[in-house]
Amino acid sequence: MKKILTVLCLFLLVVPIFAKDVPYRIMEFTLVAQNGVDVYLTRHALRSPGFKEVNPLGKFTCSTDFKAILSVLIVSGVQVWGLEQLRKHNKTLGYIVMGAMIIMHGYIIVHNLQLLGKNH
Repeated sequence: MKKILTVLCLFLLVVPIFAKDVPYRIMEFTLVAQNGVDVYLTRHALRSPGFKEVNPLGKFTCSTDFKAILSVLIVSGVQVWGLEQLRKHNKTLGYIVMGAMIIMHGYIIVHNLQLLGKNH
């Protein structure tokens, strides 16, 4: 799983170089990377005693490495596509919503790291 996420991240690092709106593409990369980190941490936690997934969708999508990677690709694709559609209609709102999602994912990742840290 680490190899696939690494390849995905490297690919997404190259994309902004060829894009017109580099700051927004960097935000997209951040969001996709955060999705990957969240799923990786969830998979790691589920392998540890005392952890369980409370998100019903997460129980299904994180049950195997394949499903986890597929869920990152699908969720990230839908998010990036949807935010791009929003940005086409209202650039400022697109940036605001993207920023809010990055902050939310950042909080989730920090929370998951804190939970993992308490049990190790």
